[in-house]
Amino acid sequence: MTSPRRQDFHAFTVRFGGVVSRIVTEVALSDAFDPADPPDPLPKTIATTGLWDTGASRTVVTPNTVRALGLTPVGQAPVNHAGGRSIMPTYMVNLLLPNRVGAAGVLVTECSEL
Repeated sequence: MTSPRRQDFHAFTVRFGGVVSRIVTEVALSDAFDPADPPDPLPKTIATTGLWDTGASRTVVTPNTVRALGLTPVGQAPVNHAGGRSIMPTYMVNLLLPNRVGAAGVLVTECSEL
């Protein structure tokens, strides 16, 4: 019996000089692809700002991000917000964190502009 392959742990740290009301970092997004078998050419990647909401149950992107990447919906999801409840499109993306560690195939939901 072979043992499972050990995954290296990677994290990033953001330091602030005091109490903050929001955690905001740069992130990069692209249309989803398998990093083990990347397409040629690679999909367009955009740099944007990520707001880290530790109480959120979904990852969201704005309509501007969807348009900039030319994303195609893969489904829909209910979104609860101050104005009620909406059914919004979902997309698959690759997410690149500030320390250059990526997450492939992240399901994101479109939201209104922030």
